Amino acid sequence: MLDQHLLADARQAASKLGESAGAVVAASADQGVGTDVLVMVQRLMRRQIDTGHGQEGFARIIESIRQPR
Repeated sequence: MLDQHLLADARQAASKLGESAGAVVAASADQGVGTDVLVMVQRLMRRQIDTGHGQEGFARIIESIRQPR
């Protein structure tokens, strides 16, 4: 597991980042920028939130990759 201090960084909480992820994906698509990676990260953040880890830092998505559903 990643260092606990990285997971607990509220400034990077998935719940906060997730709020703006849709806007970033939409703006990227509007500009003709590929959104594949952004959509994948958005899905990982949503999984983190859905499993009760929304207040943990962005680095927590690595745990989602290690332990897929």
